[in-house]
Amino acid sequence: MKNTIKFLIVLGGLFIGFYQPTQAQTQCHNFYLKNGKIFWQKVFPTKLNFEQLVAQVKESGILKNPETVQGKIIGQSKFFDADYKGAGYSSASIPTQLIRFHFNGLVIIEYKKGKYRVTLKNIRLVDKFTNLYSVIGGYSFETMAYKSRKNEFRGWFTKSPSEIYDYTLSKLFNFKPVSLNNNW
Repeated sequence: MKNTIKFLIVLGGLFIGFYQPTQAQTQCHNFYLKNGKIFWQKVFPTKLNFEQLVAQVKESGILKNPETVQGKIIGQSKFFDADYKGAGYSSASIPTQLIRFHFNGLVIIEYKKGKYRVTLKNIRLVDKFTNLYSVIGGYSFETMAYKSRKNEFRGWFTKSPSEIYDYTLSKLFNFKPVSLNNNW
């Protein structure tokens, strides 16, 4: 009887020790999930002042008609393709959604001395091979990456897709000071 009680206590302790309730994953590779909406947000260090940052954003052509409002640069982004090759993946090793769809969204760039924060929200996916954007406006990013009943990212999105999208956006929004080399 003593051995049975000891066994049950040890077994119960093991069960309690190994059981960890899972938490909903609401952050992955600079993508965040809040109130059922997905957005990408990253802070970049910079040596640029606000005017130089505005000039580089406008010159890059990343945003359609960027506006400057109270230390922020706001605008709709143009459509981008996920740079899976730059992120170190081949087309055979990634989900087809990354190859098939362009993506864009509303960009907000907030500046503080020595850094700026980029937020991409209202992210839309548009099929490259059909003209459905003019009909339905594309698909919301949440359709692809959000598990609505559990308020978390879909498991497959937390792997290579989020990493590839993060790489693509980090590369696009990393503005550096332009050095003029007149000594040629």
